[in-house]
Amino acid sequence: MSKNIKLWCCGITSNQEDNIKDLVNSTKDYVDGFCWTVHTDSKDKTLEILEENKKDGKIIQVPYIKHHGISAMFWMYCGVIKNGDWIIINDSKEKLSNFWLSKIRYDIEQYNREGIGAVYCSGRPFLFKFYDFQTMEATPHWYLKYPVGKVLTIPEEEKEYFITNKRKLDPTEHFCLHDAKYMWEFGVSNQCEAFYYNYGVDVYNFHETERRKFRIRCQEELGLEYTLKSLEEYLKSTRTYPQWFTDYFELEFAFSEFFRLKVLGEDFMNDIVPKRERWSFKKFLETGDGFADPNYLGTRLKYQKQ
Repeated sequence: MSKNIKLWCCGITSNQEDNIKDLVNSTKDYVDGFCWTVHTDSKDKTLEILEENKKDGKIIQVPYIKHHGISAMFWMYCGVIKNGDWIIINDSKEKLSNFWLSKIRYDIEQYNREGIGAVYCSGRPFLFKFYDFQTMEATPHWYLKYPVGKVLTIPEEEKEYFITNKRKLDPTEHFCLHDAKYMWEFGVSNQCEAFYYNYGVDVYNFHETERRKFRIRCQEELGLEYTLKSLEEYLKSTRTYPQWFTDYFELEFAFSEFFRLKVLGEDFMNDIVPKRERWSFKKFLETGDGFADPNYLGTRLKYQKQ
């Protein structure tokens, strides 16, 4: 790999001191520097760790705006990364494995020879060749627009050899609370796309339209703020919800599961996951038992049956 071509580790983060320290320590010997966006709400040593270890990179601070694609553009165009450089993209809770890092520059030489410009896994890039017309799009599940060359995809069954993912260490946070947060707190969000696009564009568009209408009504008619804390406080304050509110919680498993977790105090892995999407919010309000109808199917299960 030419000395004129740099390899950068990049991402966005906030209040992830322990994870960032782990990522930096495992990665710094293999890259030319770190280019990261750190949100200004970060109160721990996340910023300090990245600044101390940035090498030839640059750390940018910006306010948290609930749009990962826009936040990523700050590190992408911080003035350090040049055309033809390669970028490792990491989330705070994930990093490239030691196995991949140990041979990544050799792999990049191979990719250059073979015309490969990006390496994807789970639908998004973890490594790509930078050019100054590229952008990061969407939130929370961002993607690279205009990759150059062929795209190499790591099969899901081989992912663990290339990428270390810590999300499974806290499934409640990442597979319950994050789902609710991205549906509720984020105005611009492609979480519905992640949930429903497999069932067709019309299905996805329906759920995204309903999500937007629900958020507006909650703010304008119930006075709720777009925080999970505000939603939780409202859910605990009454069991007499407007019909449109009840209908939406019945439609979207991310919200009914949030209710079960925060209001009923159920355990995500032990109580919610085993019969996921077979619990009815409406039945619970009517009878006190969300499993009262043994034939009940949640929204996605109905789509799958069709």
